[in-house]
Amino acid sequence: MKYIITESQRSRIFENTIEKKKNWVPILTSLVEKTCEQIELSCSEIDANDFPVGVNFDICEDIEHLEKIEIESVNYNESNDGTIPNFTIQIRIYSNSPSFRNYDSLLYELSDRFTKTLGSNVNWKVLDQLNHYKKTGTQH
Repeated sequence: MKYIITESQRSRIFENTIEKKKNWVPILTSLVEKTCEQIELSCSEIDANDFPVGVNFDICEDIEHLEKIEIESVNYNESNDGTIPNFTIQIRIYSNSPSFRNYDSLLYELSDRFTKTLGSNVNWKVLDQLNHYKKTGTQH
């Protein structure tokens, strides 16, 4: 059986197939690193008179203690209604903090920026959170 499709339908099928098979890990790893660098720069410019848009103290604290976000895998899923596709990104967070941090503020900000950049919803799944904080002990 043969199907007749229009050129635009063929292009859509071809583009969607490429999007699903694309190796998103290096692309999104680079995007995470660059976005964290931008946020870190914005946090370094905070003072009483100038507070950058899109940055708050929680995000700045998260960035201060973050060593890196490692992307383990990325699942690209089209939405059921054909509107905005979704990314589910499985990550490991490496940090250096004296106390537990959940990094919700930072992940929310990354999701917001990624949605604007990629035109897709982003969901984070934290696989592990590794803290390399070394307590400096007092000597008796």
